[in-house]
Amino acid sequence: MDPTLRAMLNAVIAEPEQDHLRLICADRFEELEAGDICPRCNGNGEEEYMVYRDGDYEIDVRNCYQCNGTGGTSNKLARRATFIRKQCENPSSQWPDFKYGLSVVWRRGFIADVTCTMAEWEQHGPSICDQHPVERVVITDKEPYVYTDPPGTRVYTWYRTIGSASRHCVRPEIFDCHGITKKFPSSEESYDWLSRRCIETARAKSAALSAV
Repeated sequence: MDPTLRAMLNAVIAEPEQDHLRLICADRFEELEAGDICPRCNGNGEEEYMVYRDGDYEIDVRNCYQCNGTGGTSNKLARRATFIRKQCENPSSQWPDFKYGLSVVWRRGFIADVTCTMAEWEQHGPSICDQHPVERVVITDKEPYVYTDPPGTRVYTWYRTIGSASRHCVRPEIFDCHGITKKFPSSEESYDWLSRRCIETARAKSAALSAV
């Protein structure tokens, strides 16, 4: 990946509330295809030559002068740039979509929400978190165990275990404590914790792969 773009994506991920960083990133997307070379020929990797959301925006298609369009047209980064700018104009706008077969929601030009199974997240989460400031992950096949003892109380509990398919259990790397359970007074807090830890561990895996 282009080193300047990588640094800009890192800045967006580190400070997702700053829209000016997203717009700077959009400028760089546009700069990268100024030479009319498609991203595939330019060696920027799969993420850059995928078709990005462009909606109904009118963008002239320019064939890559190296492969004459067989590797993709050279306007796909410009489409990404346009999409970022359009969504940043209306920060509350949302675009439901699918990426790697996962249900995602784009906000302000990047993927913000992901809904999937734990196995899907373990497979694709690092790649998504490497490119996007993910804010929320909903794991559809996991739910906390609810204790109701003593009567009238409810404690929402996750269990730490290795290789279990139980919907109440998560892998050890998700846990941010040394115990075998993680307890919360409300369902919302328990799911917030799981979402946060899924994102944190996916980013750590992505960083480890990049360092190799």
